[in-house]
Amino acid sequence: METREPSPRPMPAFRHTIGRAAACGVAAVFTAVGVLTTLASAAPQEALRAQVLTATGAWVDGPLRGIDGGRWQIGDERLEQAAIVAFAVSPIDGRSGGVLDGRIASGASVLELWPDQQLPGTLKVVQGAAVWEHRWIGTVPIAIDRISSMRLRGSKLPERRSDADAIMLANGDVLTGFVESIGTDLAYEPLAGGAADAAASEGDASMESSRRVSLDRIGAVVFAAAGTTDDASMQLTTADGSRVLGRNLRYAPSTSGGAGWSFELADPALASIRRGDTSDNAAANVMSGVLAPQRLHPLAACGQPDTRVPDGAFHYGVDQSVERPRQDSTLPRLSEVQISGPVVATYAIPSAIAGGPGAIEGSLVFSALVSLAVPTPSDARVDVRIQLGDGRGGESTRTSFTLDARTPRVPVVLTDPSGRATALTIELGDGGNGIAGDSILLERACLIVDRSKR
Repeated sequence: METREPSPRPMPAFRHTIGRAAACGVAAVFTAVGVLTTLASAAPQEALRAQVLTATGAWVDGPLRGIDGGRWQIGDERLEQAAIVAFAVSPIDGRSGGVLDGRIASGASVLELWPDQQLPGTLKVVQGAAVWEHRWIGTVPIAIDRISSMRLRGSKLPERRSDADAIMLANGDVLTGFVESIGTDLAYEPLAGGAADAAASEGDASMESSRRVSLDRIGAVVFAAAGTTDDASMQLTTADGSRVLGRNLRYAPSTSGGAGWSFELADPALASIRRGDTSDNAAANVMSGVLAPQRLHPLAACGQPDTRVPDGAFHYGVDQSVERPRQDSTLPRLSEVQISGPVVATYAIPSAIAGGPGAIEGSLVFSALVSLAVPTPSDARVDVRIQLGDGRGGESTRTSFTLDARTPRVPVVLTDPSGRATALTIELGDGGNGIAGDSILLERACLIVDRSKR
């Protein structure tokens, strides 16, 4: 059995390949609910609507006519792939042509790999070796140094730690330590002083003194935080909910004799398992993608903003006026956040995104769709002012508008040509009807580095 030797703190920079458990010939299978459903038929590829986010922060929306050789045809408009940072597609008629819609069923088993990849599927242990069975990639040997998290049952993940792996049991208890091997059970070295580990294992024959936990007791494992997860490859989300690194993306409508969607895997380990493109499996049809992950940052990357009450206004509990950002349901690299006014909320832009050492050079763009939050009073009216830049000697750009029943939604794009903006400020004021309904929703909120304007 190949295992990882205990190591002194701090945690080592890499891990060894998952070892083999002592038991042989036993298969422990955890099925991803809903993931192994058979496709009734491939979705028709000629009736897709594309929503494309460009490097300038603007969205292009229209029927997808084709993608070939880095050139996109959306309606009558042609775009170079280099000008696109993200996209999402959906059937024009709003109906899904198959049973897969890009979402993973609640409670399904999911393996997450660095950098930022997820594979719904099934964990199998055959002759003591742990592998992950994926619908259209195949049998994936699991190496611990590649795993970000692994969910076997339930819908929860333990909080990620920087000093240890977190092992959530099926009953909700969390053990901490360093996973050494996974086979028919999971072996780990406990974190010194972990009281929860002792309590969880007390009187339990399935947990020996060497800290082995039967896989049927494990709900999820989240591995210790690693370094950067960015990768220059495009990140594609497919019909079965997989998110993978890809290249050579193509789309040709079947009505014109094309093969529909196809791409090749860019992760060397996964590409060695599935060779060639994905045109033979409708579960690999693309639903959305991030083509420039190093240049696209969700608003959530800025953390929670500093908040204050605008001059002359009153807001009790202003420190709770900005919700924590949620991931966009279609594109995880975009954020959705609700803000309740009156308030001045200032986000600090990390130097890693703009102006700092290692930051990509280019103009900095803020893009979002700003709308009245619902439910809202029929007479809701809120003044909105947004500024990119701190306004204290450096360059800054700003916009202001009023949201009401006649104008409930406004797309916002602000550009800092210097690419060194340190702050994004959003101010909500009373539109003249009192504070009732002074709440907005920022959708698809993100920061983009536009290299075309260097």
